[in-house]
Amino acid sequence: DADRCFTIFEGMIAKLREQGRASEDIVVDFTRGTKAMSAALLLAAAYHELPKIRYIGGKRGEDGLVAPGAEKIQETNTFHIADRQRLSHVTMFLRHRAFAAALLMLPRSSPFGALNPKHDLFGQLRPILEYYAAWDRLDYRSAGRVKLPSAAMEEGGDFFPKASFQAWVGSLAADMPSGEKPRIQCLRRLAVDLLANGERRIRAQQHCSALIRANRMVELLIEVRYLKHFNAPLPKSKGEDGRQERSMWDILLALPPSDALYRGLKSLFGKIRDRRNDDLLLHGYATNTTAEELKEWYPELKDLIVRDAGGECPVREWLETAGLGWMPGA
Repeated sequence: DADRCFTIFEGMIAKLREQGRASEDIVVDFTRGTKAMSAALLLAAAYHELPKIRYIGGKRGEDGLVAPGAEKIQETNTFHIADRQRLSHVTMFLRHRAFAAALLMLPRSSPFGALNPKHDLFGQLRPILEYYAAWDRLDYRSAGRVKLPSAAMEEGGDFFPKASFQAWVGSLAADMPSGEKPRIQCLRRLAVDLLANGERRIRAQQHCSALIRANRMVELLIEVRYLKHFNAPLPKSKGEDGRQERSMWDILLALPPSDALYRGLKSLFGKIRDRRNDDLLLHGYATNTTAEELKEWYPELKDLIVRDAGGECPVREWLETAGLGWMPGA
């Protein structure tokens, strides 16, 4: 019973580790025993990432045992097996767009990679995960400073940032331009990226974070309308004394209610603002935003972003890029 053997061997190794034995001090010898026992012992060693595995071979006598004096000790390690386990976990997090978790799962160094520098997959993956993690936390400039590997990856190449995505992150990391049209395009790009970021927060059940992003998206769209109407950036929200002068809601109400887009912005912003003000992270005492509300508001936000852009920018391409539609998913 290989399963029963694994339970016994895994328990024995776990007990040794609890007693303070270092993994390097435990040697697994699978020479004797049935094939099921040997397989179970190897699996238990790999589970605990024990680095030393031993097999004693040599010329055998009539009894099937290695003849005394003819022993040949063959030692190997479980580095590659352990690396494959970690890679599987990292890939799972990547497919779920949990970039920070994938980065935490990745060890700083791999013994197998140290022995085989040309096959150091973790060394290649780390800057890629650092790049995604920085972008995912909206730290675009830090993402832009990450030096991505230039050589093609043997594995995990499907997760390598495409040239179009690198250009996207680069545009987000740039300083806010002063001209009306470039500034409007920059605001729209930020809104698109926040939409994709917020959708990931909803999937991760981080409802408050998704709500904050939804609120900021509406503010960005209001700023676009203000720029187009007054041909000037938003007035300062605070006076010299530090007091709030005009809120985004006041600015929205000051804009001419000229079309359905304005009415959609006003209606959605009212709902998001009320929920935001009641949230623990602002003025409330609990987080009451529900997934159902967010799943209703986010498609509305996407529609507003697309309608606002009209034919002035490739907004649907942006949505595909920021939404990682090109990357393997769960």
